[in-house]
Amino acid sequence: MKITLAILFLSVSVSAFAQSSNVNLTWVNGVPNPACTAALTTNVYRSVVSGGQTVPIKTGVAGAAYTDSTTTDGSTYFYKVSNVCTSYATPESLKGNEVMVVIPPGKTPGAPPAPTGLSGTPTALGAQLHWDAVPNVSAYHVFTSSPSKRQWHIEATTASPAFLDKSAKSAGQTYRWFVSASSSQGESDPSIVASVVPK
Repeated sequence: MKITLAILFLSVSVSAFAQSSNVNLTWVNGVPNPACTAALTTNVYRSVVSGGQTVPIKTGVAGAAYTDSTTTDGSTYFYKVSNVCTSYATPESLKGNEVMVVIPPGKTPGAPPAPTGLSGTPTALGAQLHWDAVPNVSAYHVFTSSPSKRQWHIEATTASPAFLDKSAKSAGQTYRWFVSASSSQGESDPSIVASVVPK
């Protein structure tokens, strides 16, 4: 008996780190049939064209996260995942939704360093973000991946090392951000990713 495990919000937390050519994938596992007695694992698929995921690049992933460190700066990749329950004769679920990740071309020589110390705090007005100032920069770009927008996108540009994201208010939802610093010499690598779950 084959079970289909719905993969929810697959791309909500996908991120690409140009400095190490990594793609960090996270997902929400489907809810298995109660008859599934084995622990769920995940297979991760990748291709360079949409819909081309046929052979997994990683099988048996425990938990709900995987880092693909075999990518190349400046390339575009398409990912899907599936859940696996080995107690079934046909154990693998259908693949979840596809997410596209574009790896930036890497930091420009002379560009500022990546911002450090990024953290987020839930408030009544939204999520308050803070990070350490980077010397000699003209602006910071704040990227977000919210439950309603499944791809990383620029949320704001700010001159100060702080930002209030007023859209991050839904209780129980996970919101994620990273920031980069910009100067006349170019764009920095991304910071670490910070997350907030409003209550």
